Amino acid sequence: LDARGLLGKLARFQQVDSVETSVTVLDDLIPLLPVLAKRRAAGVFNFVNPGTLSYAQIVSLLAERISSCAEWTPPTIRGAGAGNKAAAELDTTRLQDAIGVPIPQASESAKRIVADLKDDEIRRFVQSLQ
Repeated sequence: LDARGLLGKLARFQQVDSVETSVTVLDDLIPLLPVLAKRRAAGVFNFVNPGTLSYAQIVSLLAERISSCAEWTPPTIRGAGAGNKAAAELDTTRLQDAIGVPIPQASESAKRIVADLKDDEIRRFVQSLQ
């Protein structure tokens, strides 16, 4: 858990827009690189998890997990489009076809990652935000 990653950046903001977007969960996708190389897959792949995740969902997951072991004031959630930010859901069909195995949905991966955080990791993470 790195304060410079997506979770850390969102945790530091005062306000977060409720924008749905594609995300790359490295724990899910990096292990697929050797498979792509062995199959000599070429071309453009949207290297993201299927589905979308909103910044508001991520902040809510963090707030729920952090509240059990540390003090943290989560950012305010603004409505979708409040900041006129672009949102995108990238198509992962080509990537999934090249790999031949299902890739976990972005929302399920985010839940898994946040739930698996240990209390001491959470405390260090919250300290790194200050």
